[in-house]
Amino acid sequence: DQEYFCDGMTDEIIAKLSRFKGWKVIPRTSMMRYKNTDKDIKEIGEELDVATILEGSIRKERDDIRVNAKLIRIKDIISLWSDTYEKKLESVFAIQSDVAEKIADALQVELSPEEKERLAKKPTENLTAYDYYLRGREYYVRYQKQDNEHAIELFKKALEFDPDFALVYSGLGDSYAQRTIKFGFPYTWLEASIEASEKAISLNPDLSEGYK
Repeated sequence: DQEYFCDGMTDEIIAKLSRFKGWKVIPRTSMMRYKNTDKDIKEIGEELDVATILEGSIRKERDDIRVNAKLIRIKDIISLWSDTYEKKLESVFAIQSDVAEKIADALQVELSPEEKERLAKKPTENLTAYDYYLRGREYYVRYQKQDNEHAIELFKKALEFDPDFALVYSGLGDSYAQRTIKFGFPYTWLEASIEASEKAISLNPDLSEGYK
C-alpha cells in the first residue's frame, strides 16, 4: 500500500540526479524492470552500462519515514556511500536532496551554487498535495484509460491543497495528452495539455517535466 510513495521517491531522486551536468542517469522506464529482479547488481550494472548503482529501501508508517540508501561501484562492487534516514514525513524533500548531494560528493562532482539551490528547492510546502500528486503519477504510468482518468482526479485533488504546485500541472499536461494520443478523446485535449504544461513552466521555469 506504500508502493506509490516508494516509486515516487525513486522518481524524485532520479529527477534531481538528472539535472546535474555531464551525468548519464537511467530513466524510470528502463530501471523499474529491475525492482523485483533476482539478478545480481553487477549484472544489472553491465546491462544498463553504468558505473554506479543507487539501491535502497523506503518504509513509511503514518508520519514516520525510514530510508536506506547505498551507492555501489559496479566494477568491484564497492560501497562508495551509504546512509539510513529515520525522519518525520515532513523531511521527505530534505532526504531526497541530501541523497542526491551525497552521491555527487561520493563521485567527486562539485556542484555549482545554482545546482545546490535547485536541489534544496521544495516542489510544495503541502504534504497532502504531494501525496495526491504521487498517487496520481502511480496511476498515470499504468497507461490505461480508466487509470489515466483517475490520475486526473488525483492531480486536481492535489491542486485543492496547493494551487501553485507546478509538478501537478505537468501531470495534468501528461494525462490530458494521453486522452487524445492513446484513448481517442477530441484533439481539444492536446490544447488543454499545452495549457497545463505552460502553467507548470510559468510556476517553475526549470521544471523539465513541464517542457516534456
